[in-house]
Amino acid sequence: MDSETVAAWVEAIGTWLAATLTFFVLLWAVFHERLIDWFNRPKLSVSIRPSAPDCMKLLWGMLKQRADSIEVPLPVPVYYLRLRVSNFGSRKADTLQVRLAKVEQLDKDGNHPIPSLSNLNLTWARKENGDNLVFLPTLQRRAFEHCNLAHVFRPTDRHRKHVFFLFEQKEWPHVSKDQTILSLDVADKAFHLPHLLPPGSYRFHLAVSSADVAPVTKTIDLTLTGDWYDDEGEMFLKGVTVSESTH
Repeated sequence: MDSETVAAWVEAIGTWLAATLTFFVLLWAVFHERLIDWFNRPKLSVSIRPSAPDCMKLLWGMLKQRADSIEVPLPVPVYYLRLRVSNFGSRKADTLQVRLAKVEQLDKDGNHPIPSLSNLNLTWARKENGDNLVFLPTLQRRAFEHCNLAHVFRPTDRHRKHVFFLFEQKEWPHVSKDQTILSLDVADKAFHLPHLLPPGSYRFHLAVSSADVAPVTKTIDLTLTGDWYDDEGEMFLKGVTVSESTH
């Protein structure tokens, strides 16, 4: 190969490299903010653990102030099952919500969707002005917040004639009054009480979304036997079991 041919090749390669470099410079100039934003985006995840602080026994009641004292009428034990929504990204997430996309009842004959329990918002454990939030304003990076999935009252308390338990009382022919039922923590509770479920096995399809990140999905399996146990460890072993589904 003579010197003129080599020089032509070198010139061609130089021209190609210059054009390529110019292309990437222009690409960076146009899209660098979007690329940086993509790499620094929030990264949400959902999990649940059948132990504190996700699932735990609490005392439930409504605070009332009388004179200089604060009273909690009807403090009753309740087991809460809560989702852990985490942000592993490099930037905070804004305006988060958790939706109950679909609920299925599981039995030997297969999976049976419950039509009345679809596309419903769950409530966050965090409260504002005494009410559980439906939209979490922000979730900082490397932090997590709890979202309420469901709770279980002691059967004798659930049947109390009190306004506190207005949305906790429902009867089924095959469920005795001394059995537990599952109460889903949906934001809007209808008076026909579709959020109350009898003992059985269920699969919950969940979706977590925010204003600045694509939705994240998770499937949770839960079995409620109908038995109540005062011991927290025993309750989450024999009374209600919850796990992340592999299906």
